[in-house]
Formats: sequence, C-alpha cells, structure tokens
Amino acid sequence: MLSIEKEEIELGTKAVPVDQKVETWLLKLLGAIQTSLRKLLQKFWTDTLPMIQKKVPAKDAMGKFIHTSKGQILIAMTQIEWTT
Repeated sequence: MLSIEKEEIELGTKAVPVDQKVETWLLKLLGAIQTSLRKLLQKFWTDTLPMIQKKVPAKDAMGKFIHTSKGQILIAMTQIEWTT
C-alpha cells in the first residue's frame, strides 16, 4: 500500500489474485489490509510499551522512533494510548 505522502506499508501477503468477481476480490484485499495493519499495530505496541510505561521517555529514543515509524500506525496507537 502506498499513501499520497509516499508512505509504504507492505501487505504482508502475496498479491491478492483477481480471479473472481471484483466485489469478492475487494473483500479479500480488505482482509489482507486489515491483517497487515493489525500485525503492525501489535508490533508497534510491543516495541513502544517500554517507552510508554516510563513517565518521561528519553527524547532521543522517542524522536528516533517517531521518525522511523509509519505515520498511520503512530497516530492510531497514540490516540489509543491517549484515551486509555
């Protein structure tokens, strides 16, 4: 997947073949996207949990993490953390 901002997220699966109706293919593609994003969210959570548990994380570690993370995942997890 490629965003307008040129941020790329791998589907995590081989190409979803177009061998059925378009509606069926779109549902399979949607499932692949959801699975991929779910795995990225889980990885993000386990990678950031030690930083989040500290009241004030190290600026350089958090800054590096922010710059190397996928924006969509970073924003979603930040919102989840903010509201819990």
